[in-house]
Formats: sequence, C-alpha cells, structure tokens
Amino acid sequence: ILCLHGLFRAVHVISSFLIDGFGRPKVNQDIILGQFIGLAVIIYPLTVKFGIVGTAIAVTIMRFLVCLVCTQTCLKILEIRWRSFLRSICLPLGGSIIMLGVVFFSKKTFFTINNLNQLSLLILIGAVVYIVFVLGLSRQTRIQVKEGFFSVWGLKRIEKETL
Repeated sequence: ILCLHGLFRAVHVISSFLIDGFGRPKVNQDIILGQFIGLAVIIYPLTVKFGIVGTAIAVTIMRFLVCLVCTQTCLKILEIRWRSFLRSICLPLGGSIIMLGVVFFSKKTFFTINNLNQLSLLILIGAVVYIVFVLGLSRQTRIQVKEGFFSVWGLKRIEKETL
C-alpha cells in the first residue's frame, strides 16, 4: 500500500512543480485543500474498520485522487490529450509488468535468494526481460538506441534515416 503511496506522491510532487512553474499556485493550494478535506472524511471510518492498514489505505486513496487531478491539470496546461498520454506510458508500463511477472515467477520457481549472486542474477534477468520487451515492441525506441550508440562512440550512420 505504501509503495503505491510513494509512486503517487512522486507524480504529485513533479506535477505540482510544473503547475507552479506555469504560474498557477492557486491550483496547488486548492488541490491540497481538497486532499485535506477528503482525508478528514475517509480516514476515521477506514481506521476504525481496518486499523493501521485502513489509515494507509485512506492516505493512499487520497494521494491517488490528487495524482489524477494533478495529471489532468498538467495535461490541460500542456494541451495534451489523455489518450496521447496513456499511449506514451503503455509500453514502459507493459514492460514493467512483464518484468515483474518474470522476476516473481523466477523467484518462486528457481531461486531462494540466499546470497548476493542469486539476487544479482535475478536483477539481471529482470533487466534483460524489460529491455527485450521494450526494444522488441517499439520501433521508435530501437531507432533512438541506435542513434544514441552511434553518437556515444562518435560513429556516423551509413544507413538511411527512416524517421
């Protein structure tokens, strides 16, 4: 629960800097006030029902709602549609989910993680799966990786640009 809270908090903090940078601090003030009111309404019932876990759920729910509002505000400021935004995060999100599944499956099936070598191998497996997934599905990413490789090594591309 708290891992999700951390993720939503990171998105909120970054987007609030963007909102402030575009000269709209009142929007951030309204968002924080809404979060306070919402948290005041839901924290007590969830804490009574589920204890400390209920408190964590209440805080995470409010952080998620704030994350959605901040993202919507940023997309509106930058004049980006939700569809374009979601399309841009689908590939990395899909790669992360596939990697997570492979790592958990490998951990349950093949590893007990008794030492640093096994942990390192599991991390390497996850990284390779993610890279293969992202490079395998995105032509644009493959082109960017090639261009980055050539620019790092100071080489010139011989093949025709296909952008």
